[in-house]
Amino acid sequence: MPIAYGITEVGFVGKPASVIKAETEEFLKSGPLGASAGTEPDGSIPAASVAGQLVALVVDVASSLWELQQAADAARDPGQAGGAAQNVLCSLTGILRHPSAFSGTTATCTGTPATVLPIGRVATVEGTGTRFRSLAAATIVAVDAWVLLTAYIVGDRITVGGKVYVCKTAGTTAATAAAFTAPLDVTDITDGSAHWTLIGTGTGAVDVEFAAEESGPVTALARTLSSIATPVGGWSSVINLADASVGADQETDSALRLRREEELFAPGTGTADAIRAAILAVNQGSTDPLHKPVISCRVLHNDTDVVDGNGLEPHSVEVLAHYANNENSSASATTEQDIADAIFANVAAGIRTVAHSTSPVVATVVDSEGNAQQVRWSKPSQRQVYIVCTVYYDASKWPAGTTAATVKLYVASALLTYGASLPIGQSLRSTELINAIFSGPAAISGTEALIALATSPPVPGVLDVAPCYLGTAPAPATTVTIVADLREHLLVESARITVTDAIATTP
Repeated sequence: MPIAYGITEVGFVGKPASVIKAETEEFLKSGPLGASAGTEPDGSIPAASVAGQLVALVVDVASSLWELQQAADAARDPGQAGGAAQNVLCSLTGILRHPSAFSGTTATCTGTPATVLPIGRVATVEGTGTRFRSLAAATIVAVDAWVLLTAYIVGDRITVGGKVYVCKTAGTTAATAAAFTAPLDVTDITDGSAHWTLIGTGTGAVDVEFAAEESGPVTALARTLSSIATPVGGWSSVINLADASVGADQETDSALRLRREEELFAPGTGTADAIRAAILAVNQGSTDPLHKPVISCRVLHNDTDVVDGNGLEPHSVEVLAHYANNENSSASATTEQDIADAIFANVAAGIRTVAHSTSPVVATVVDSEGNAQQVRWSKPSQRQVYIVCTVYYDASKWPAGTTAATVKLYVASALLTYGASLPIGQSLRSTELINAIFSGPAAISGTEALIALATSPPVPGVLDVAPCYLGTAPAPATTVTIVADLREHLLVESARITVTDAIATTP
């Protein structure tokens, strides 16, 4: 039975070049050229003859046309389409490829009050030289002078001795400013019952949004965006007090293919899982620094006729959402509206949206008929986690010359990666941290620990982790589980991960 080529009942079947060659030779020999076409012992036309060259030309052109037809057919198949064809196919169901995204962070610039910082000022990351550019113009504002025996709260800023500090632990200052004259640890200065962190030099400060100049997973760990590349008179220093939100490369064909399937087969709107999926999708892949991606989400709901054990009103839904750089007011305003819009679009009609009293967000959404509707949701409270550990490893599993410092970076990456995945309301145990070190993933760049991709390998050759302490205050010395509240998010960042030592030992 002859083979059917082209679009068939079993799919597209392309015609091989060998078949095209045989058909072309048969046509020439039985038609215009006849026996004069010549023949090889196997019956084919000699390749060096004029007829043979004509056959080669026809085969080349016809094969290209068959390949084009096959590519056009594959472009209609979700399992084969890639690139621009895949973009078109996915857009039919409202799914768009995530573009590359830029890492971003809020950095504090200090110096002389009234100094204007034009847009586009550049700061670089210590050790790597990675460049971050400011996204808006800003003016350095005077900071109040330190006052003795005065109560301060977290976030308050003061200036003393020509430097600016921020309060990290609420308390009352000492009778003298001696703590600031020769601090042993600029990240934790004890002043009476208050604790401070050094921000920079000067008597004024301003927070500025910075974004990496290159897209992709560029890192800037806490306190590493610290060098000024484009000086301005009166601008003395720059520092990021928290890890930068990490950007991303453009979504790959395989990742988009998988996400398309997940979204097409996801439950419809109205269920708790569907609401959570919709909130987690907010601003994913956004390149706009004012529209931050949602990092974590939890949906609480009460379908009873009475207030439930979580404090929810009857027939209500509470969405808890955490997104990057909550401290920036402009980003907060736009991102919170994005979240409210997603909640309104996914919570069923007649169900009340509620917010917890400690961190409520209330936004107005305009419905399809032009009516203003109030949407409420909650920000989770955040508690900082401190981790201290020592790791023993098999040096034979590492390239020759690998230092303990490199091993420690990989360990820190494994812990940082695990912490980044902690959902709202999940407690943290030392056993989970130890498992993260053994299992990974982990990745570094130069002297920085990264939040690793799921495909990254684990830390090589780990033999033991002892001890692995955790707590909510500096220098923890116990393995007691940190129990998270229902509406609390435990925050693990590189600045509070200490890998005391990495010790090479024989397995």
